Formats: sequence, structure tokens, C-alpha cells
Amino acid sequence: MTITLPPEIELALAEEAQRRRTTPEQLAIDWLRERCPVPPEHELSLEEFDAILKELDEELAPALDGKILPDLPLTREEIYQDHP
Repeated sequence: MTITLPPEIELALAEEAQRRRTTPEQLAIDWLRERCPVPPEHELSLEEFDAILKELDEELAPALDGKILPDLPLTREEIYQDHP
């Protein structure tokens, strides 16, 4: 796509780009991205997300040996036993 800018806008864009130490093209692209967000290609549905979680659970369960969380100190004293 090519956009022809009026001279006064081209000048303003060039001056602002110089002030920001970037190129006019990059400044224009950044401005357009802020104002015209690109929608994600595919947003997961709740069902798809749940299916992925279930698949991960089935794959990781053997490695975790049935433990969801590792054995961790649960009291303040156990957590800070090295720091009196």
C-alpha cells in the first residue's frame, strides 16, 4: 500500500520522527498500530483451552509422579530456617 501525504503532513511527520530519533516510516507504522490493532489470528475458546490443559495434565502427570506441587516448606520458620 502506498499513501500519498500532503506536504504539510509529510513535513510534520518528518520533524516528529527526527525529534523522536526514528524514521518517518517507523513513526507512521507505530501510530497506525496503536490506532488500528490487528486482531489475533485465532483466539482460543474455553473448550479449546480446557482441552489443551487436559492434554498437558495427561502428558505431565507421569513426570510429576502424582504430585501437583513439590514438597516445599509451608511454615514461616521452615521457609526462613537459614535466616535467624
